[in-house]
Amino acid sequence: MDTFDRLETTAARDGMAAMFHELAESLRTRGRWHALFDLRLLEARVQLGLPATGDAGDIAGDARDATHAAHAAAADVRAAR
Repeated sequence: MDTFDRLETTAARDGMAAMFHELAESLRTRGRWHALFDLRLLEARVQLGLPATGDAGDIAGDARDATHAAHAAAADVRAAR
């Protein structure tokens, strides 16, 4: 089973949070720090109920503040290791 199939199965069985966790562990193990950063940004958007893609400049109010906080947390390399 390839990575995509494994993640798809995890998401269907255990939910998106479990899928994000599994992918993050895979990226961390392989030292794919930029990809891990991008994943954490995507995860934050999904948790906030925002579209997975699109211009972050269009996000308003509290969601924007939460998105900025998530960006700062994702950039913390110490937390990623």
